[in-house]
Amino acid sequence: MTPDRLRAWILLSVPEKADDLSQIIGRADGLNKAIPTYSELADSLGWLLAANLAEGGPARYQTTAEGKALVARLQEDSDGAFQLWDKLTETLGGRHVGQYRVDGLTEQDVETAYATYHREFWQKYDELSASDSELPENVLAAIRANRKIDAIKLLRKHRGLGLKDAKNIVDGYVSKHPSQASHELPKAESGTGRLVLGVILLVMGYAAYRLYLSN
Repeated sequence: MTPDRLRAWILLSVPEKADDLSQIIGRADGLNKAIPTYSELADSLGWLLAANLAEGGPARYQTTAEGKALVARLQEDSDGAFQLWDKLTETLGGRHVGQYRVDGLTEQDVETAYATYHREFWQKYDELSASDSELPENVLAAIRANRKIDAIKLLRKHRGLGLKDAKNIVDGYVSKHPSQASHELPKAESGTGRLVLGVILLVMGYAAYRLYLSN
């Protein structure tokens, strides 16, 4: 990941109101399905502070008015989080700042924040799952077919959940029950295979018919 893309990732993970580092890690994981390392956080937060796009530290951060305005402006013409991330990466690439660092942020701070995020994630999952020990059959069917987005949509409709909570439950279920995920080819690929097989059989049949006529 390039430095500009890394900084854009972290900027999108910094909340508008001051919050703990664990929440930044959680938002980063939600966006990119990855946990930023100490060096990634230290470099990105230091750069964002120097660029006046974020403020706070060493354990609580928030976006500045300039940071909020930048994200909001780019979001207007973006179709989803990943396109916004792309545009923000390009925009940050045109900014230049001097020397920067995050005073006071330590590796222990990041380790503690990650442990907090991990604990709260599973606590939330258990709370949301407590009222229904088994997911609805249509959600399970979507998971088995590797249609996680459909599973999240169905679960939101079934329980009236927000996107983040539904995604956390589906992700948590898959993590705890890896055998539920299908290892078959996606339907589109399977359908293409059947089409190719049909064409081959048709050609073979036609060749046999021509051979019959010639005898």
